[in-house]
Amino acid sequence: MRLQARYKKMTLFLDCFFIGKDVQVILHGGESHIGAVALAEPRPSLADDTKCSSTASVLAVSGHKEDMIARQAALYLARNLDVRVCVSCGIHFDALRPEDRIQLEKMALALCKECVKRYENTFAASSETVEETLQESK
Repeated sequence: MRLQARYKKMTLFLDCFFIGKDVQVILHGGESHIGAVALAEPRPSLADDTKCSSTASVLAVSGHKEDMIARQAALYLARNLDVRVCVSCGIHFDALRPEDRIQLEKMALALCKECVKRYENTFAASSETVEETLQESK
C-alpha cells in the first residue's frame, strides 16, 4: 500500500508491506534515503495490562534527524496494529524551517493513522475471504 501527504512543496510517502503478520514501512520524501530505522513490538501496557502498548529500538545514521519520526511511527503502528513493525525513514528537503519540521511530523502521524485504517479494512476483508473459501471447500 502507498499513501502520501502534501504540505506546500513537500510530499511525504508511506509504503507499507506485509511480511507474514509483521509490517515493513518505508517513510520517505524529498531526496529519499535511509536516515533511521525503528523496530517496534507490541506489548501489554505497564500501566494497564488490558491495553496494548509498544517498545522500540532505533538506529540512526550520524547527522540525520529522522530517528524521532521513525520511532514515533513504529510505536504508533505496533501499538495500534498489535504486530511487529519496522519503519525505515529517509526524508530530506532543503532549507526546512522549524514549522516545516513540525508539519512533517504531523504528516507522518496522519499517514500512520490512515495506514492503520486501511490495514484493518484489508485484514477484515482478507479474513472474510479466507473464511468464505474454507466454508466453500467443506
